[in-house]
Amino acid sequence: MNAWQWFAAGLAMFGLALEAPQLLAGEPTPGTPAKPENLARAAQASASTSYSGQYLAQFACDGQVPAPGSAADIGKAWAARGNDHPEGVAFTLQWPEPVTIAEVVYYGRTAFAASENWKDFEIRLDDALAVVLKGTLVGGHGPQRMSLPEAATARKLTIRFTSSWGGPNPGASEIEVYATRPAEAALGAFIPANKLLMDGSGPPAAAHGRGIGPAGPSTEGRPIWLYKNGCRPAASYRCFARLHLSLRGPAGRRRPVRVRRSRR
Repeated sequence: MNAWQWFAAGLAMFGLALEAPQLLAGEPTPGTPAKPENLARAAQASASTSYSGQYLAQFACDGQVPAPGSAADIGKAWAARGNDHPEGVAFTLQWPEPVTIAEVVYYGRTAFAASENWKDFEIRLDDALAVVLKGTLVGGHGPQRMSLPEAATARKLTIRFTSSWGGPNPGASEIEVYATRPAEAALGAFIPANKLLMDGSGPPAAAHGRGIGPAGPSTEGRPIWLYKNGCRPAASYRCFARLHLSLRGPAGRRRPVRVRRSRR
């Protein structure tokens, strides 16, 4: 048996069972219609701030959405440096020729914490000062639509993020742009941050500081762990988290189990 199967067997000894893994957000259900062409893949992406050369704007337009809690978004996501940006943070896509823009789809950065999502945003086209769309995003994992009131033609699209959900380096796993709105089934499911705590789809926002425990396998087949207080599977720092599984022995006593986790 592999490590995941051994883990599941261990839980079974205590009368616990794992639910079957759910489809991760951003993964369309098999047999659903395909997405239209993602115009962002052909654009030049830039941002007013980036955490490092491993988190540039271009990595949010590569067609990859890292699994929640995977700690594996280096070179696969865009992240701002810090979360204190009073003037907001601009993410810009520019095309060599005008394109038709009907909808933008935002995927929050959740490889380390669901709180590393942007919250409030404004969209402008070309160099116009007028805001064509203003809205609020939800903290969580998966696609969130930014639908323009009507389709427009432009060579440049700028999203100014004016606030975040409080994570240390908010960003985007992916930002897509479409000339026509994709079908709901083609985009896949969105999982809000509170569901990431409860249904085993991935880790909660670290800022919440609540519940830790196994959440099921990632897309790579290894377990995703729920964690708290900023703990995550990175090698640079260490921390200890106490895992309180309600495991009851024959005498009905609870047995707290200590697990060791790394910290960003």
